[in-house]
Amino acid sequence: MAVISSVVTALPDNIYSRDDILAVSAQWLSEFPHQRELFDRFVSSAQISQRHFAIPLEDILRLSGAQERAQLFQTKGRALMNECVGKLFAEQRVKAQEIDHLLFTSCSSPAIPSIDVGVIDDHEFRRSVNRVPIFQHGCAGGIIGLSLAHRLLREGQKALLSSVEICSLVYQAADVSGGNLVGSAIFGDGAAAVLIEDTGEGLCYIDAQSHLIPESAHLMGYNIEDDGTHLRLDRALPQALTQYTPPFVKSFLAQNNTTTADIDWWLFHPGGVKVLHALEEAFAIRRTQSHWAWDVLEQYGNMSSASILFVLKEFLQAKSALPGQKVCMLGVGPGLTIEAILLEQT
Repeated sequence: MAVISSVVTALPDNIYSRDDILAVSAQWLSEFPHQRELFDRFVSSAQISQRHFAIPLEDILRLSGAQERAQLFQTKGRALMNECVGKLFAEQRVKAQEIDHLLFTSCSSPAIPSIDVGVIDDHEFRRSVNRVPIFQHGCAGGIIGLSLAHRLLREGQKALLSSVEICSLVYQAADVSGGNLVGSAIFGDGAAAVLIEDTGEGLCYIDAQSHLIPESAHLMGYNIEDDGTHLRLDRALPQALTQYTPPFVKSFLAQNNTTTADIDWWLFHPGGVKVLHALEEAFAIRRTQSHWAWDVLEQYGNMSSASILFVLKEFLQAKSALPGQKVCMLGVGPGLTIEAILLEQT
């Protein structure tokens, strides 16, 4: 049975507080008083104390077309992934040559080839390592990567999943739509790496399942325009999650002879305050059972596919789970898709 052995994270050096972000709205939205008022309200209500960015804030405000953004992702993203992978190998005393499957998730830049190619060179992975780069799953990429890694593993094998997100590269100064205002208020940059092995003690994989909500593609995603990607977020997203998530999760758990009452711990993707409130209410759970998502949101913001791995790291470090206890991870991504993984502590 596949086991999550370790999770490490990496963050860029440029750190900005809530007040720093609020101060920038005076410059960015000086000609749009209504949008500035909305943006300031989004920032103030997001419950995010600080965020990390791969480049200084003044450079983010000056970002130009898609070429510059892609080049920045190649250099900054590769450095973050190298940092994560290096930490993981040092912590677990694992060598790159021992990795059988290398999964990579990101929605920050559609680089071809993806940056894992450079990391393979930098760390001297086997040339035969099974590469699985994942782009279109957005915020759900981390949890989908975890699920796929578990399914790929064979006896004696090791899988490494890395999520690298530089969400600041999606910022568009000329876009003052509601979706871009919300995204600019909550998204941050960060990276994580997870080692998954076929045996051992820890969080063991039981099952995973996806649910694609019908007619929901408009709720989340990117609009691709000449100057790059523009974030698409619809205000109806929390309502859709509230409607579809409970029956999906209950059905998924029932297939594993489990109910929501049997779940001891919940690890949510920290997509935002409204989403977290909606999930807690849907499953009638206590904050003590799910606070890691809130902690990550407050400390780092929403880092897209990497966020759930930050939550997983916080949970593992807390050592809250006892043998036999069950953990349910939930993620949300474009589609609109809901992703669930059921785990058990050994």
